[in-house]
Amino acid sequence: VDVSTELTLHFLLSVFDRLERKRVQVLSAKIALVCLCAAKLQDKYQYLFTQLADHNNCLSRRKLHALLDSMVAVTDYLSESLAFSADLIPATIDSCFKQSHGPLGISEDVFMAWLMREPQLLVWLS
Repeated sequence: VDVSTELTLHFLLSVFDRLERKRVQVLSAKIALVCLCAAKLQDKYQYLFTQLADHNNCLSRRKLHALLDSMVAVTDYLSESLAFSADLIPATIDSCFKQSHGPLGISEDVFMAWLMREPQLLVWLS
């Protein structure tokens, strides 16, 4: 195993495996790697939506919470928890779902429009 793979694994375990079980959820790993990659912001957001959307191509509150929780874990690891606290997750989800017109969740267009308004919890990503 090369050094970059070992460092990436160590990073992911440090961020997401606080109980030291040597396990990380695949979705959490994808989210962390997307956050840190050099892709365009819109491409990152579109990819994340495809990973989180259900068979109706909608994003639920539960999936958005999983996304934000993983992102907050990254900021916690980077010692930025004061500015990007998990306490902001419920209000952030509510601000996103203000645009929701049904019980299924939000569409990609609504999700992208909301993200482009740079919610406080995600401003570090841009």
